Amino acid sequence: MPRVLDMIQELAEFEGMPHGPQLSVADLIEDGFEANPSWFFGLIAECGGEVVGHALCNRAYSSWTRRAFYVEDLYVQPSARRRGVGMYLLHELCRMAVQEGVHRVDWHVLEENAQALAFYSRLGARDLRVTEGRAALRLDRPQIESLAQQQH
Repeated sequence: MPRVLDMIQELAEFEGMPHGPQLSVADLIEDGFEANPSWFFGLIAECGGEVVGHALCNRAYSSWTRRAFYVEDLYVQPSARRRGVGMYLLHELCRMAVQEGVHRVDWHVLEENAQALAFYSRLGARDLRVTEGRAALRLDRPQIESLAQQQH
């Protein structure tokens, strides 16, 4: 998990949000291995015994298609890119999806990450902004707490 946390930070820096990750190795261990059910599952890619990539995912449910996977992070170290590592991670994730009866895999990509968007497009991924006009929305902790405290 220390290496996964390092890669989470590397991805955040690549995305221009170096202060985004606010979790620890202990958080990852607790949420992924000690919680029942776990809050996430992950895949690790190694080259020559060194961890060079990961996919951090969770199970979701779609009211349209039933079972789904949501990919929070898919990251390959720059030195290992263009060697099939990302494809390997997606292949394994899709293999798991077929085994578990998952009907869709969702994730977000920064709009300016043209290389990633082109890669995913070649695999047949749809850009939901185009095909369904969907925007990604989020409530952060302060808004969650505010809404939770409101009485109706």
